[in-house]
Amino acid sequence: MKSSLYAVIALLFVLGGITHAQIPDRQVIRVMPCSLNPGYSMDEIVTLARAYDFGEYAPNAVYFREALYVRSGFTENYDFTVAFFYPSYSELIRRRGNQRSAPTSSSGVLARDMMTCGSPLLLSSHTANQGADLLEPLTVMMNQRCELNGRNLADAIRVGSIVANNFAAEGVNPHAAVDVRTYGGNPIKTNQQISLRFVPPTVADAGQINDLILDGFNFTEGVGRDSRLSCDLPNFWLSHRIFVSASE
Repeated sequence: MKSSLYAVIALLFVLGGITHAQIPDRQVIRVMPCSLNPGYSMDEIVTLARAYDFGEYAPNAVYFREALYVRSGFTENYDFTVAFFYPSYSELIRRRGNQRSAPTSSSGVLARDMMTCGSPLLLSSHTANQGADLLEPLTVMMNQRCELNGRNLADAIRVGSIVANNFAAEGVNPHAAVDVRTYGGNPIKTNQQISLRFVPPTVADAGQINDLILDGFNFTEGVGRDSRLSCDLPNFWLSHRIFVSASE
């Protein structure tokens, strides 16, 4: 079911943890859907993953996104997604290649003992609004799929920027980004579909944003009818910050 741009904001899906000054304008994200193996909890795998030594070929950041209210079909097969952030495709290929060839230790319980993951996909991510600092290890993340309807990536970034700044004027300044799937996943036509994502500074701010919407706040003011995207209803996640590079 499509909603005009109501979903555009409930789409706070995201990066929860890097401060706004540290989020690049463009990134590459490797995403995998995962399910918990029997006998393990989300808290256990988050604790284990945070203690992991990612080494010199680590991604810039890693997040576990726990599904709360998401599209039909996802939670029947998976519990969360894992997102690895890289500064470029070249760095993704270099780091993953070196990491896979590096010796590993197999002692104790490993992440692969706790979870089973599906096929990965790659996203090109474009920042629409830096937002306020995201300092908490747990944030709310909402995201939604949108059809461009003849518009382009620049139009989508503009929409994300306007919406985020409208909320900033009300006291909540979310990070906003536009993600474009480049490899993997279900078949889609190129240059027709994107994902909008907004991440408020705190969990409480996520509640405030949605209360503003509930109260009738016009968060799309300034977007213009000819720039509106057609978006699905948003997904609602908890984003667990697992790792952020010391250089970030």
